[in-house]
Amino acid sequence: MLNFLATSAEDALNCTATEPGSIGAIFNLVGKIIQIFQIAIPIILVVMGLVSLGKAVVASKDDEVKKATSGLIKKLILAAAIFFVVAIVKLVIGLVSNNAANSECWIHVTNPVW
Repeated sequence: MLNFLATSAEDALNCTATEPGSIGAIFNLVGKIIQIFQIAIPIILVVMGLVSLGKAVVASKDDEVKKATSGLIKKLILAAAIFFVVAIVKLVIGLVSNNAANSECWIHVTNPVW
């Protein structure tokens, strides 16, 4: 996948090295970014849904409250899907890939070292 960024054939297979410039460091950075999005986006969606529901309740219009409630439910489902997408991709990669090097690389993506 990102093996084209490696400087040598050995570095392309060595995902355990996390020093700057190594392929493991790149996978680690990608993992950190994914982890931040995995947490931040669901929180933002839930807060936005609650704010819109709060506005509808304060306006005290029944049709707006129903619309905001259905919007909140959709946002909660979307937030759960975004949160679990990494686990689903990890499961699929684990089932499909038999290559140990790919598994080591995916460890850096799914469990980055902070």
